[in-house]
Amino acid sequence: MVKVESRVVTTAMGRKDAKFIRDACSEIYLRCVFQADENLKEKKDKKKLTKEEKHQDFVTSLKFVLDNRFKPHWHVVCGDKLGFACKYRLGQMIKIKLNDGSYDWSKSSTGGLLIVCYKSPGEEGVLTPLTEDQKKARKSKTLPKNFKVDSKPKPESAKYEQGVTDKAVETITTCVSEMSLEEEQFFATYLRRQLHEATSPVWHVVVGSDFYVAPAENVRSEIWASVGKVKLNVFRHEQKMAGQWNSQKIMQAIPYLIVILACIAYIMRKGMCEDEMGYKPMMRVYLEGTAFQQSMCELKADSMTNCVVGALIGGVCLKQLQKYIF
Repeated sequence: MVKVESRVVTTAMGRKDAKFIRDACSEIYLRCVFQADENLKEKKDKKKLTKEEKHQDFVTSLKFVLDNRFKPHWHVVCGDKLGFACKYRLGQMIKIKLNDGSYDWSKSSTGGLLIVCYKSPGEEGVLTPLTEDQKKARKSKTLPKNFKVDSKPKPESAKYEQGVTDKAVETITTCVSEMSLEEEQFFATYLRRQLHEATSPVWHVVVGSDFYVAPAENVRSEIWASVGKVKLNVFRHEQKMAGQWNSQKIMQAIPYLIVILACIAYIMRKGMCEDEMGYKPMMRVYLEGTAFQQSMCELKADSMTNCVVGALIGGVCLKQLQKYIF
C-alpha cells in the first residue's frame, strides 16, 4: 500500500489550520493520484487518467476543500521544480512538501512535491527594488525561437482587461528576451516586478517545467506561455475583505489629519483662554476650571501659533514625500 507523507515547509497560519491542510494534502493526493485508476476499474468504458489529469484533479480538489473550510478564494500550486512569485494575504499561506515514497527523507529533506496554498491580498503594498544580481542578469538578446503564448483571454472574455492583458503579453515577451529561465525562482520574481511596473497589481507568477495550478475563479488576465519545456503562468488577482482598511489611503490622509488637529487645538485654546470678545464662549463655560482647560491655557499664544505653522509645513513635506513612496 502506498503511503503519502507530508510536512509543512513554512506557513503563516495557525498550528491547527496548518495540520488540517497538511493532512488534507496527503489524503487528497492519495485519492486523486494513486487510487484514481482503482476507482475506474468498474467503469471499463472509461480511459485511464494521465499524470497531468490526475495532478490537475488533485490541485482542483484541494482548492475546493480549502474554499469550503476557510472561505474563498484560494490559489493552489504544486510541482516538482518550480519558481513562484506570489503575493499572499497575512496569515493565509502555507508551503507543504509531499513524499509519495520516491524520496528518502531520513537522508535528505530537499526532495518532494512542493505544494503552495494561499489567498490574494487586498492590495500590493511597496515592492522591493531589483537586486544587483537581477540587474546584472538582465541583458538584451533575441527572443528564443521556441517561445510562444499558449493561451490568453480573448477581448470578449470576462478575464480580458483592456490595456492590461495585451501589455502583460508584451512584458512577458520582453522579460523572456532579457533573462534566462534556467533559474525559475529568479525569473519569476523578476517577471512579477516588471508586470507590476508595466500595468497595475496584484500579479502572481509561476514558472517551471512541471507544475499544476488551480487559481481563484475570478482571476483576470491569465496567460500561459512556454519556452520549450518551461511553462509560465501569470494572472492578476486581489481580494479585499469586508470592512478591510486601505492602508495606503490611510497613510495618504495623515498629512491632512495633522493639519486639521493642529487647527482644532488652536481654535480650542483661543476659545478657552482669551477674553478679547468680552464674553465667555460656550466652550469656556463648560470647561472652565478643568485640568484640560488649565493645560491648554498654560501654552503661550506664540507657541501655539508656531505649532500650527509647524504642522502645516510638516503636512506639506510629508505629502511630497509620499509621492516617492506610493
